[in-house]
Parts: sequence; structure tokens; C-alpha cells
Amino acid sequence: MSDPWAGLRPATTMGTATAVRADPGHRWDCYWARDARGRRAWTMSVQPSSIGDATLPELRGVELSFGDADKAGKVHLWLALKDAGSTDLFHRLCVDIMEAAGLAPTESDAVRRVIARTWRWHHLMRGAPSHVLTNSEQKGLVGELRLIQEHLIPSIGAKEAVTGWWGPLDGPKDFEFSPTAIEVKTQRGGAVPAVSISSEHQLDMVSFEALYLVVFSVNEIPREGADATTLHGWVSRLRTCFEDHAPWASDLLESRLAATGYREEDSYTNIWSIDGMSIYQVRPDFPRITPDILRTGIGRVRYQVELKEIDSFVVTLETMLSDLEAARG
Repeated sequence: MSDPWAGLRPATTMGTATAVRADPGHRWDCYWARDARGRRAWTMSVQPSSIGDATLPELRGVELSFGDADKAGKVHLWLALKDAGSTDLFHRLCVDIMEAAGLAPTESDAVRRVIARTWRWHHLMRGAPSHVLTNSEQKGLVGELRLIQEHLIPSIGAKEAVTGWWGPLDGPKDFEFSPTAIEVKTQRGGAVPAVSISSEHQLDMVSFEALYLVVFSVNEIPREGADATTLHGWVSRLRTCFEDHAPWASDLLESRLAATGYREEDSYTNIWSIDGMSIYQVRPDFPRITPDILRTGIGRVRYQVELKEIDSFVVTLETMLSDLEAARG
């Protein structure tokens, strides 16, 4: 792979850089650069108003920051490689994010797409060991992705949906939209109709006025279809939804995906089909274990809820979405 930094000399003054346009045909101002320490870098020059409230990931071996405004009033989104031994990988990252930016219709959209793409590289660049998600973890993630794409985004919007996705961050509930929360579970069709609750906090209503348990029927099948694809496929569908309708929230989505342990380079070949969804409203008389009924010293309780015993708690999708929209104001 060619080294686009080979002909660039290091800058002579700290805080400056030598640079050359990365692609004269690219619609945005992207440059290959070297700073005064000789580090290989990529930078994109943008108006300060295009940055918004973007959240930058922390990449191992890469310095990622927004520089101060230059004489023309432009701010530089800056990626600098700390370890010259990773030049090829860093070059691939830079090319990838430029391709993503090239699809953006506006400069602020381009910034969001660049940051979202760096989140996709989060695990790869930090050298984290691969932990391929188990089948159970895959199914759980598929259920959450489906809820976001098909129901939460149309109801409350993409940014609100992904901001409230607390499951990847070890939140007690999968989704929190105060004063409403949602816990998502999956079950295999034909199996014992029950779902596993992993702690005494998952169905605890403390701090919430409304709590819903959403149960998806998820099965492994041999072929892809409209409601069936691999974990990579479900992630790709949600990403496309964000890129088409809410690119400004793509970086938030990528940060949450990274937190789940999902990595694009891992192999996921199981095809998961979603065959149904049931929604239950957790009320005071709902069968559950909560912290207030446990004796001191007891915690991390795991138990099962049999679905046939909670039929009386079934509610419509419209009921849940109405609470969410009311919480949004």
C-alpha cells in the first residue's frame, strides 16, 4: 500500500502542520499532514458550526481531536498516528472515513459520518481481544436493534432512541426515557414460553412511572429474508436507517454498538428471524423480584418469568409508544 505521507516533511513549528490535499476531487477539504513531531496525520477543515455536539471516540495509537480555529476561521478535525508501525492500518482508516464523508450532502453531515466511522474502528484500533458474542447475546442485540429501527425511531426520533439505549452501558434497563423505561427480552419459538431476568433491578420500577417488558420471538433459520438476516445484517440495516434519515446521530449509534462488544471484523453467520413481538406493562402486581423484597446481603438474583402467567399484562404497541411520546414532550 502506498504511503501518502512519504513526500511530506515534518512541520517546523509546534502546533502547525505541513499538508497536501488528500483527494483534489473530494467535495470536502481533507488533507494528509505531518505535525512538528513528524507524525502521520489526516485532517478535515470545517466551519465551527459543523461540529455540533459530536462525541469523539478514544482510539488506541491515534490522537483524535478538534484543533483551534485557523486564520480563515476553520476548525480542523485531526487524526494523528502515534505509532508509525501501524501506518497501513491508519491509512485504511483514513481512506474509509473519507469515503464516508464523500457521501454527505452537507459539511455537518460529513463531520458526523467521519466520527461515526471512527467509532466502527474503535475496537480494531485499540487492539482489544475479540470476544465473539454468544448466540444468546446476538439474539438479545437483534431484539434491541429491531425495537430501535422499527418502533422507537418513527415514534421519538433517532437521536432520542439511541441516547436512551442504556443496555450497552450496563444500565439497569435496556432503554430509559424518563419517566418511562423498556426492558427487551428474546425467546425461541417453540421453546418453554419464558424469559430470563438477570437481576433484581431489571423489572424494578423505582424512578420510573411506566415500565414495559418487550419480548421478541427470535429463531435461527437457514436463509435470509425480509425479517431474517445475520447480526451483521441487522446492524447494517440500522446503520442505513441512520445514514439516510439521521446522520447527525450516527456517532451515538456507533458508540453504543462498540459498547455492546459488537465488532464488524468478527464472524457472525447465524441468520436470525424475528417472528413476533409481545409487550407487557409492568405494574405493582407483576410477578417479579425487586430489591425491596430481598433480605440484606442477597443480590444479583436471576430468575424466569413464565409468559403464560402474565397474559393479563399484555398491552398494545400504541400504549407503550404513547407513554414514550408523552415523556418526550
